[in-house]
Amino acid sequence: MKAVSLKIKIVLLGILPAIMLTVGLTGLAVYQAYRAGQQEVETARKSMRAAKEAELKNYVDMAISAIRPLYENAAADDKNAQEQARNILRKLTYGQDGYLFAYLHDGTNIVLGPKPQLEGKDLSGLKDANGVFYVREMIERAKRGGGYVEYIFDKPSKKKAVPKLSYAAGLDKWQWMVGTGFYIDDIDDAVQEIEQKIARKLRETVVWLVAVCLLRVCLSLVGLVCFFFFFQAEDGIRDYK
Repeated sequence: MKAVSLKIKIVLLGILPAIMLTVGLTGLAVYQAYRAGQQEVETARKSMRAAKEAELKNYVDMAISAIRPLYENAAADDKNAQEQARNILRKLTYGQDGYLFAYLHDGTNIVLGPKPQLEGKDLSGLKDANGVFYVREMIERAKRGGGYVEYIFDKPSKKKAVPKLSYAAGLDKWQWMVGTGFYIDDIDDAVQEIEQKIARKLRETVVWLVAVCLLRVCLSLVGLVCFFFFFQAEDGIRDYK
């Protein structure tokens, strides 16, 4: 009985360190893979966001460049020049449904191609589901030299409100805010795909590491079994002699 107990202790002393080391290394590898995946997701999100922001600013800069000659050569109260500038902005489009909009600093819309019936109306009270007064926010960004505003806006193709990003710049002499925006839910869609790929890779990594762990334990057991058989054989030979 004492011999059996000793053998069990030897087995445990031989296997436990291997198991603990393998489990520790497996946990570390899984954690590192998880962190690397999170970093990849964050990098992708920032990169796509930066590209969207650059694109928006570029459209607004081009729009302002198109009306700059009128703006610079007109007085602050030149209604004729302002109307010409508004007509130019109404005609400027990009992509499938991209358009420019313009507001007075008091929140009155003066250019809104898709919904001309709203021109001349005070839209400063508009807010999204999160309580963001996006027209007011864009006017404030424009007054500060230009900036971005993110808010929730209905997207017909998805039949629900999704994130939208706008860039607004100012024409101080006329007290105008000129801007444009587009939906950025495609960033979340792309990030979700990346997360799913990373999750699959992580699962594969875990399975592989568990297999390695089991293999190491099996090898340890085989080694110990061989060790016992070897010494039992030697004991048998001594008894026979």
